[in-house]
Amino acid sequence: MDLWQDDMLARLSELLAGDPAVRALILTGSLATEVPPDPWCDVDLKVVLADAAVGSYYPSPAWLSGLGELIAWDAADHGATRVLRVCLAPFRRLDLSLIPRASLEALAGPPSEAILARGKVIWSREPDLGTYRLRDGADCPAMPRDSEGVLSHLEQMSTAFWFRMTIAIAKTVRNDLLVAAHLALDLARDCLVLQMMLRDRRAGTMIHRYGGWGNELVAELAWPAACGSGEAILRVVAQCGATFDRLAAQVAGEYQPRFAWVLPAIRAAIAAAPT
Repeated sequence: MDLWQDDMLARLSELLAGDPAVRALILTGSLATEVPPDPWCDVDLKVVLADAAVGSYYPSPAWLSGLGELIAWDAADHGATRVLRVCLAPFRRLDLSLIPRASLEALAGPPSEAILARGKVIWSREPDLGTYRLRDGADCPAMPRDSEGVLSHLEQMSTAFWFRMTIAIAKTVRNDLLVAAHLALDLARDCLVLQMMLRDRRAGTMIHRYGGWGNELVAELAWPAACGSGEAILRVVAQCGATFDRLAAQVAGEYQPRFAWVLPAIRAAIAAAPT
């Protein structure tokens, strides 16, 4: 794969510069640093828009279609910003934070958090843009940092996790392996989310250019090749239960484990499950 980011940035800049309602274009992310890009890097941009123009750029990414076929996209409203994450053919990823002009002051923060300190202004129609201390990552909802907030978030996850587990056990015994397998995959996903939370805490950031730490959990939760039986699904469920308790206790020391309460039911279900 060839490097494509410079060409895409130039084309996107030209497209947006043609609309006077686009007030500024700021390059952020790894391309705004000294980190050498590779073909897998996305293009991270902050786009300041006149308030009335936001609807022309969000939530539909159709305005980007002239830059390539739209393969996939995601739209998220984070209040002060709207985020479009787009992949254009053949594999060109854009991460666009669309900032209404009125939200500039709402995103103000201390100088140490200034996005302009780490970003690069491609062009601007806002003469006072440098006076705004736009928080880097303000468009990304962060995990709570206080212990009370972390525990509250974890309790919500835990309530849903253990309820899904009870349904998965019952569905397996009733030979509804379709639903049981679906729920078992959800349980594994929750465990992976906990591992990602621990990685964020360890690294002090939600942004990870490269992975590595925590990958061992993937093997631990790997779906068996011969998981077509009720017993195999229940063993996945059991592994997820033990793993969730272990990881949740690392996320919040106040977490109360529950797997021991459910394990007898899993053992009984394995004995009764269709083979």
